[in-house]
Amino acid sequence: MNTARSALSLILDFEATKFGAQPLVSDYMRGVHNLNPPQPRYMKLWDPNIVLTFLKRWSPAKKISLKKLTLKTLMLILLTTGVRLDTVHKLSLNTLEIKPSQMQFETSNINKQSRQGYRDPLLVLKAYPPDRRLCIFTYMKVYLARTAKFRGQHRNLFVTYQKPIHPVARDTLSRWTKLVLKEAGLDTAVFSAHSVRGASTTAASLGGASIEEVLTSAGWSNRETFARFYNRPLLNKEKLAYDEAILSRLKKN
Repeated sequence: MNTARSALSLILDFEATKFGAQPLVSDYMRGVHNLNPPQPRYMKLWDPNIVLTFLKRWSPAKKISLKKLTLKTLMLILLTTGVRLDTVHKLSLNTLEIKPSQMQFETSNINKQSRQGYRDPLLVLKAYPPDRRLCIFTYMKVYLARTAKFRGQHRNLFVTYQKPIHPVARDTLSRWTKLVLKEAGLDTAVFSAHSVRGASTTAASLGGASIEEVLTSAGWSNRETFARFYNRPLLNKEKLAYDEAILSRLKKN
């Protein structure tokens, strides 16, 4: 309906007023919205413990195939940070800083919410000593070392694991994500790759992360977005950092 209104506004003027701004049109569109208001895609989300338990099988990092290493690294980033796939797709090694127990990427101007006056958060990937099978810091180190041999001049974080080697498209990352979900036993006809963001942020909140931590990590400026579209009951269920809130839940259940 909005598309039709926009198209008609381009060609129809009524006394110097665009078609879409006419009072009757505005009232009609408001009525359409009230009859069919936007709804969240999911009423319930899968529990990240399902995927984390599955990913523990793909270990140790140095012995699994490059394909499994790539998929696991991608999924651990998504689960322990709550960032969008589009942000991960744009991550560059040029902005990577490696510290003794964490890695961090600059995300300036690559987030959906990037704008003037907004300070993009760092994407921080921290070590998780309690279980190295779920430690994104460990898997990132191994992934960078193994891909360094053939990535050449490509500076995107994720590259293909088969020849010809090149940076992957966002759709490829989405396909990889759904592949992991399917391998973990989730119904990918119901849950898309974007469902990881909702499952991650909901689990972080349930696991003890503060709402401020959730909003900062996921890149939201207010809690209404999280509450309205992402905070859902999980199919299976002290204040902690975001990644700790995700990973430590596995020990409790």
